[in-house]
Amino acid sequence: MRTAGLKSAYVRKYAESLAMEGEKLLLKAYNTANFKKDKTQNLHDSYGSAVYFNRKYVIGTKRLLSARATTPRFNYYEQEEQFGFEEINKYLDNYVPKSNGFVLIVAVAMFYGTFLEKGSGKLRRKYRVITGISSEMDNLAKVTGGTVNRINL
Repeated sequence: MRTAGLKSAYVRKYAESLAMEGEKLLLKAYNTANFKKDKTQNLHDSYGSAVYFNRKYVIGTKRLLSARATTPRFNYYEQEEQFGFEEINKYLDNYVPKSNGFVLIVAVAMFYGTFLEKGSGKLRRKYRVITGISSEMDNLAKVTGGTVNRINL
C-alpha cells in the first residue's frame, strides 16, 4: 500500500476531517440499509472508508465497522471463503485513485453487495446496501467542491 506522509498541517487536518465524514457516511449507510442483518455479519464487516491524497492512502484515515462475523461466506466467483473485514481491508489497501488531490472512498466490499443493490439473481426485489447515503455524498461533494463517482465492485 502506498501511503502519504503529510507534512502540511492544513493537509493533515483536512484529511482527518474527511475521515470523520467518511465514518459518518459508512455508519449511515449501514443503518439505512434494509437487508436482513441477522445472518453471517460479513456484509456488516465489509463497510469501510478511507482518505487518499495524491493517489496515496493517508495513514490513520481508514474507518471500519467492528468485525462481527465468525463464519465466512463462500464466493463462487473466486472459489474461496471470504470474511467481510478482510475484504474491505484488501479493497482499501489496494485502492489507487485515478486523480490527484483528496479522495474519500466509502465502500462495501463483499461480493454480493452489488447483487443486493441491483436485485439480481434470484432476488425478488432490490435492497439498499450503500445507496442510502447518495444524497449525503452529493451534499459533501457540493460543500467541498468535489465530485461523486459511484463504483460497483
